[in-house]
Amino acid sequence: MLHKRIWLILGSLALCLGAFGASEGGVRAVKPASTILPLKPMKTLLHKKVIIKTVPLFVFLLATFSVAGWTIPAPTAELARSSSISLKDLKAAMVKGEVSLIDCTGSYSYSRRHIPGAIDFEACQGRLAKLLPSDKDALIVCYCSNKNCPMYKNGVEAAARLGYRHIKHFTPGIRGWANAGERMESVSSNR
Repeated sequence: MLHKRIWLILGSLALCLGAFGASEGGVRAVKPASTILPLKPMKTLLHKKVIIKTVPLFVFLLATFSVAGWTIPAPTAELARSSSISLKDLKAAMVKGEVSLIDCTGSYSYSRRHIPGAIDFEACQGRLAKLLPSDKDALIVCYCSNKNCPMYKNGVEAAARLGYRHIKHFTPGIRGWANAGERMESVSSNR
């Protein structure tokens, strides 16, 4: 919560400084070095005017955002709901039919190879709610290319926004699945 407020404060300050900096001649053409030498001291009066005009606007914007309850969403807020799932546990859930898989590798990669039954996140993002189970406690597993790929976060965040509470990340990704010798599909059946 605190980091959301810090981003809000920094954004408001940047907005204020940008607005008033431009009105005070903010961006100026660069002069040749010969006209700048010798260096002249900066005019503090200009800076005082900008600060005097900027601070009230900054306070107004901050108060408006706080009263309205506007905050900048933290990019990792929904990721707190996901944890890793092992290959063994994923296979067991697949055998029982208790998992929905979201492939976040991209449509091209998905068309070449994906875990059987996975949804192509890139192609089906707009209709994900229709493709996932109605039970919000159902197991949703998102995966990407490999353990270093961050794209799975898009699937996790989308599932969390839809209200799913049991979201996992298959960390090894499609590469780990393939290296384990598991069966893969290459025909896009979820489009």
